[in-house]
Amino acid sequence: MAAETSEFARQYGPMALVCGGSEGVGAEYAMQLAGRGLDLALIARKSGPLEETAAAIRAAHPEREVLARSVDLTAPDAVAAIRDLTGTREVGHDTELDGRRHAGRHDRDG
Repeated sequence: MAAETSEFARQYGPMALVCGGSEGVGAEYAMQLAGRGLDLALIARKSGPLEETAAAIRAAHPEREVLARSVDLTAPDAVAAIRDLTGTREVGHDTELDGRRHAGRHDRDG
């Protein structure tokens, strides 16, 4: 993560979790979040488009940390896979691009 923290990152937390962030609106939303100063954890089912999107964001915003993992959110181990991806990083903004959107800081245990 870059040493300088944007006002947006101070408000929403340093990392955004984007579920469905590999194509279309999700990919563009992730790119915009990186441009606003957030590091990213991208989750999607299709690994090919997911890796392409992660690479494009890394190229456009090399100062941002971009994590990516193919996860089926209906799988019993989905939450464990996401926690494994993000580790101890603070995830302050999460977005599900399936018609529901949640924003703000979240407790890792909540």
